[in-house]
Amino acid sequence: MVTIVSEYQDGFTGANTRIACGPLYSKRILSMIDIARIAVVTRQCRRDVASLGKDEKALKEAVKTAVKSGRCLCSEWCQLSAAGAWAACDAHGYTERAWVEAAWKEMDCDFYIKFCVGKTGSVILTLSHHPHRQRH
Repeated sequence: MVTIVSEYQDGFTGANTRIACGPLYSKRILSMIDIARIAVVTRQCRRDVASLGKDEKALKEAVKTAVKSGRCLCSEWCQLSAAGAWAACDAHGYTERAWVEAAWKEMDCDFYIKFCVGKTGSVILTLSHHPHRQRH
């Protein structure tokens, strides 16, 4: 059984595919992010967020930065860790100042974040957040 957990639900194909009409949430997300709850909904994202030392407030700031000053890379259907759960997501790239251990200083780093507004409209689901690399 398939369950769509995102607010956007049109055109689900049953696979990880691009959504041509994106970005889906950029305008709406900025008006709701301060009062919305944010949830990390994939195992890999939980690991990545923990390794970055990010909390809910930092994730909200990452979403805001990505939408305001980053760039939308694509909108796509993504499967969550829960069996049969899918979401229509926006993926953004953005730059953030971060501590780089190897350089022993703060540097501008490119990050990737994928999110959606949940079906109820009160939760932002974060599916991916990590330094930019090949895995999306």
